[in-house]
Amino acid sequence: MEQTIPYPYKSDSKRYQFLKRLFAALLFIGLGLSSYLFYRHAVGSAGKVDVCSALFGKGCDGALNSSVGTQLGLPLAGWGIIYYCLQIALWAWPSFLGKPLKVNTAVPVLLLCSLAGIGSISLLAIMLFEHSLFCPVCVLIHFTNLLLFVCATQITGYSLPVFFTTARQELKSLFNYRSEKRAAIKSWFGIGTFLLLAFCLYTALQIISDKAAALDPQKIITQFEETPRQSVPVDNSDPVFGSSNSSIQIIVFSDFECSSCRGFSRVLYQLKKKYKGQFSVVFKHFPLGSCNPVVTKNIHPKACEAALAAEAARQQGKFWQYHDVLFFYDLSKTNVPYATLAAKLHLDSAKFEEARNGEAAKREVGRAIAEGLRLKIDGTPAVYLNGRPVNDFRLQPMEVLFDHILAQQSAPH
Repeated sequence: MEQTIPYPYKSDSKRYQFLKRLFAALLFIGLGLSSYLFYRHAVGSAGKVDVCSALFGKGCDGALNSSVGTQLGLPLAGWGIIYYCLQIALWAWPSFLGKPLKVNTAVPVLLLCSLAGIGSISLLAIMLFEHSLFCPVCVLIHFTNLLLFVCATQITGYSLPVFFTTARQELKSLFNYRSEKRAAIKSWFGIGTFLLLAFCLYTALQIISDKAAALDPQKIITQFEETPRQSVPVDNSDPVFGSSNSSIQIIVFSDFECSSCRGFSRVLYQLKKKYKGQFSVVFKHFPLGSCNPVVTKNIHPKACEAALAAEAARQQGKFWQYHDVLFFYDLSKTNVPYATLAAKLHLDSAKFEEARNGEAAKREVGRAIAEGLRLKIDGTPAVYLNGRPVNDFRLQPMEVLFDHILAQQSAPH
């Protein structure tokens, strides 16, 4: 005779049915959110709409690309997909049978919920103390995991002592072949099936992740060469790093509160070290804030103010130093003391404040925004390499294009 859990609610009660549907809904919500983050991690931010920034005003790329974002060869979002798929399988199995959860199904459900809850609390704590790793969608997933744990304990009626006692009994029954041979075989078969499912999911997600990360240099070069050049004007007042006579020119429309722009600033730093003196960078403001006429929602409320501060620093010849300091901060989580930063860079404080609040800085930011609108830019960073828009501006693809352009230049004509 099969053993069932002593539920606090009857399986046909409204309370039980509500909790059961809520649990299932939370599983699919978590699966959907994890799938988006896995996709975002796999394809990168190049040319894609950042849902995190659009909805919450804070991108998730910093967390996804951090050392914490990948564990045991798979992005955390991939582990989330495996977790939710296993939970859906465990939850759906007794439903297909038309019966309440059996003990040997409820125990792994609660065990997985407990492990996921512990992991979520740990990651929430990390985000609390390390603001650069804050990820709004990740927070939603972690709270989903905590709600799943609460929901599962409510459905089963297990307290922690009862849960551990039942789990211990289930483990003992796995090896009790004499009195419960048939039940033990069924349990081992179930465990093997779900381990196989987890392994298949892990392998498939790893293949997808590796394939997305793999570079095809020839494909990158072909796509670049087939992309039409665009006329992107460079004004005398535009901040320029490097020699204007360089054979490689990058023009970037950027936003100081944009996490992807912050990531691209790190790419530029690496390129400067490797290709020192061989390229130039032209910076153009495109803040996704209230000063941008096409921004209906104030996605980055501090971006316009930061752009004006950078312009004030440019007027004293310290734009790139101020640029680096601004991107060092996470503007979405920090109130940046613009005047204090200016003082640390030995700028004239009075002139800085006058310029930051003056009409000249507003005109320069407005001019750059107008140029971006003419080019129909709808997100940042918008990167142009020798006049051609580049959608994949990660370090490795950029290095491929740099090497290609330099090789063309040195090749005999």
